[in-house]
Amino acid sequence: MSHEKLVAVSLVALTVILALAACGGGQAKIEPPTIYYGEDVCDHCNMIINDERFAAATIVEVEPGRTDSRIFDDIGGMFLYHDEHPDLRVLARYVHDYETKEWINAEEAYFVHSSEVHSPMNHGVIACKTPDEADRLAEEFNGEVVDYDGLVALADAGTFAGPRMKMDMEDTGENQ
Repeated sequence: MSHEKLVAVSLVALTVILALAACGGGQAKIEPPTIYYGEDVCDHCNMIINDERFAAATIVEVEPGRTDSRIFDDIGGMFLYHDEHPDLRVLARYVHDYETKEWINAEEAYFVHSSEVHSPMNHGVIACKTPDEADRLAEEFNGEVVDYDGLVALADAGTFAGPRMKMDMEDTGENQ
């Protein structure tokens, strides 16, 4: 093989190797999705997501090395959705800080649960980045502060939804 052909083949091989490495050599960085408020629809209730303060999201593995997001208009919807889809492998959970509206890792957040919190689906949960913020909002909304594990326990116990949501579930027979 001539020197020119060897250089050309080497360049093609190097280009292919670099392209493959850029396309899928490792797992993509896991981060919160972009939600288009007033346009995107909640994966649990199919309603348009309008209020950033209550929005939540999960990143799920749809097949090895490939992820997708699930988005929700209410933190409670995130829990209910995954209760209904236990086959999905959740890689990350995100919620918005109630006041700053920045995404925070749900497992590091502090939550306020109160029937006085009027979230989109009336689950009565808001997320906070700091315990001081959560304590202040719990006082404002006459609620209780829980960490992520405490919120999971509330959801598992069925005490997650506010009074109106519980009544709606009883009326439709969904709570049986």
